[in-house]
Amino acid sequence: MKKLIKIAVMMTLALGIIGCGQSVEEAVLSAGETTDTAYTNDFFNVKFEGDKWYLANSEELQQISNFTSDSMDNDDFEKLVESGTAAYVMYAVDNATGDTVNMIVQKLPTSLVKDVDIMEAALPSLEEQLTAGLGASNVNIEITKTTVFGEEKNCMVMDYDVQGTHLYQKQVYEVKGKFYLIITATAIGEDRTDELLADLKRMN
Repeated sequence: MKKLIKIAVMMTLALGIIGCGQSVEEAVLSAGETTDTAYTNDFFNVKFEGDKWYLANSEELQQISNFTSDSMDNDDFEKLVESGTAAYVMYAVDNATGDTVNMIVQKLPTSLVKDVDIMEAALPSLEEQLTAGLGASNVNIEITKTTVFGEEKNCMVMDYDVQGTHLYQKQVYEVKGKFYLIITATAIGEDRTDELLADLKRMN
């Protein structure tokens, strides 16, 4: 689990280097709610659930995101993300396989308002981040399409070797207002990433 958390953190760093800035529209951002079996986020209209998953609690999410707070309402959370922090709002680990799904909220980079623009901006530095920061090798990255929430979406697809394991990742973005939600599925099996993303639902 520690290895997969480190991978998720490195993905945040890689995407976070392209800068922040533009204001698209005013909205009250929510970190969502986590129970023992589900995560829901009204702001992004996303739901993830399943009895087989361990979902990180708020304290664990704060540790991964490198901030601490005894309590945080929606306004406080929005201010945190506005300041440039890439904040984890959900981190789920499959109890049987160790596969993971995580969600990170970030402010939209300057002048980039489409998911594919953000992906293309991250591509030049992503391989270097994975190799230098994570020790990954045989890195393959491409932007393609995948089906999430019953619709076709742009998707960043990666696979690489790290510490003797070949990992596969699929990453999709939900853009709303001046924020975006990064959803990343990481698994040992290539087809497994599609299964992980299939556990994502719309709330309405």
